[in-house]
Amino acid sequence: MGTVSVTAPELNKLLENILLYANKKALHLREVLFVIYSSKIQMFSCDEYVAVTDTLDFDSGDAVGREFALSIVNAEKLLEWVKKDKKVVHKSVIKITFLKTLVKFESPDFDGEIRLDYEEPAWDRWNAVMNLLDESHEPEMIPTYSVNPDRFAKLARLKSDKEAPVVFRAIRPYGTMVLQFKKGVNLRGVVMPIDDAYVQEEFLWTKKDHTEVSPNSTSTESAENSIDFPT
Repeated sequence: MGTVSVTAPELNKLLENILLYANKKALHLREVLFVIYSSKIQMFSCDEYVAVTDTLDFDSGDAVGREFALSIVNAEKLLEWVKKDKKVVHKSVIKITFLKTLVKFESPDFDGEIRLDYEEPAWDRWNAVMNLLDESHEPEMIPTYSVNPDRFAKLARLKSDKEAPVVFRAIRPYGTMVLQFKKGVNLRGVVMPIDDAYVQEEFLWTKKDHTEVSPNSTSTESAENSIDFPT
């Protein structure tokens, strides 16, 4: 398929962002999606409740002739390999070679190389994620929404342009309200909120008709809307 070159710090940042929401125990998408086009590498991950995508540019002289995509299940091994050498903080260059059944990562500044198998992306499910991330959706004015705090805790760890805030907007692509967000220029994502029917009334800003929740129920995770993947 070809070879491209990226700097170690850029690849490190991209992997750290994407792997925050890659979940080996996820029901639908346990892999990281790589999309390579023009002079860009874009990665996607999804843990059922949050999806995120980030992009890095590579040397235009390495521009690939066509767009292609692949799924890597063990992307965390790549991050471990990048971090193993302290030169990740410098401008070390990593060469990425796309072969028939695997991707090879190597650098003259690193010891050895790493090879990762890849698979054909599960497009029926990734397309559902792409639809949620689609920026052409018209935003809606939603007065209130509820989100599991753990989702926001991870958002604070996403690395992007210095001093960039997290900017939200509500959309309704499937008839269910979701929150798109962006942080800086390239980082995008979507958060699935909790249905207010499962939130105790005293926790909400306004009173409304809702389904009663058992007083013994303390978990909101099971009530949180998840992405509606095709089955």
